[in-house]
Amino acid sequence: GVLVGGEAGVLGAFRRCPLLYGLRDAQLLECAAKAQLRTYRPGDVVVKTGDVGDSMFVILKGLLRCMVGDKEVKRIAQGQCFGEVAIYAQRTYHINQEHPTLLRGVDNTSLLNLMIRTADIACTVDCTLIELKWDDLEDFFETCPRAVYNLQRLAVTRLQEAASHGSAHAESALNALEALQPLVCSGLLRTVTAEDAAYVVSELPVSSFWCPRGRRLIKQGDTGDSLFVVLSGLFSCVLNGKEVRQFGPGSMFGEVAVCARLARRSEGCMPKTARTDRLLQGLSQCLIRTADVVCAEEGRVFEFKASVLEVAAMWSRRITFNLFAYGKEKLREAILNGSKDAKAAMERSDDSVSVDDFLEITGKLLRIDETRDPDYSEAPPPSRYIPRRRASAAPATEGAAPLAPPPLA
Repeated sequence: GVLVGGEAGVLGAFRRCPLLYGLRDAQLLECAAKAQLRTYRPGDVVVKTGDVGDSMFVILKGLLRCMVGDKEVKRIAQGQCFGEVAIYAQRTYHINQEHPTLLRGVDNTSLLNLMIRTADIACTVDCTLIELKWDDLEDFFETCPRAVYNLQRLAVTRLQEAASHGSAHAESALNALEALQPLVCSGLLRTVTAEDAAYVVSELPVSSFWCPRGRRLIKQGDTGDSLFVVLSGLFSCVLNGKEVRQFGPGSMFGEVAVCARLARRSEGCMPKTARTDRLLQGLSQCLIRTADVVCAEEGRVFEFKASVLEVAAMWSRRITFNLFAYGKEKLREAILNGSKDAKAAMERSDDSVSVDDFLEITGKLLRIDETRDPDYSEAPPPSRYIPRRRASAAPATEGAAPLAPPPLA
């Protein structure tokens, strides 16, 4: 990584960068450790229209010209950034590549247009740039919802600007973003077969709404019957008056209560000798929301009722497992943040089955039943973010062109 200086150094440049707005110094230092300094001469082209992008740049020193076709559309100066659409594109592609045919009304290859550079950017003077590559940032974005929110807002703005200047690639990319499926983005369809995923998406009613800043979506102490998937915006999770985490685009919250509502029909998974009184008591406690969730930056949210998700879970046991895995993770997180309700729900009493036992055993049974492979029960919990794969390894979908990124330049 690059050396971190004062306000005139890398850390100072990061503080002024729109992508990194609102981040703590510790997070900025994490980015700085992954960055590389690049120097360019006047006339050097840093980004070229039509290239496939996998990095972005923050200007430490210098001035650059942005061209769409033969037209100069703006100048980019110290402290600003460019190329962030490529980072957003890589992230969006890898989250959605497992089910490319589920894009609503858009050809599955449209996602690839997100990766195409939409302008030429060249230096007008000697420039020193800070380069941040997608490969180095992917883990960072998974743990920093504020950065994901900044990234999405900035990338969409850039695409809209390029589209207004006649960029067909930008227009296609914006259409692809409008077509994203919230269930895919949330991770609930992770490892679900293409056939089952297509059926679930076609049959489930989807309800979305615009959430203004300051609106409280979940109130601590209320009984829950739905989960939410963030399409855009930023949401704050507040426990006993203290913010404990945030939810950015693609995040999901409220799944613990839904797990509790769906879990009763799976009691049969338990060993016959096990007492379930503690389990039923714990599941009832899980229906109670353990924290407030408040909109910090306005955006669009999808709401899925427990009754709707039960239909999906009945069609695919893999969806049930994914939901339970996320619910268990959130319960444990709530315990670490001091939630007494979550702790009580997960505790074991004598030989009674606790919610923790139930989710663990049910998860293993679901995985074994799904794959017919006992060793599969040792697989890690699902992630909505699937590993990167080269074009040769990308799965083809019958009747559709395989969605695989072209080789990166």
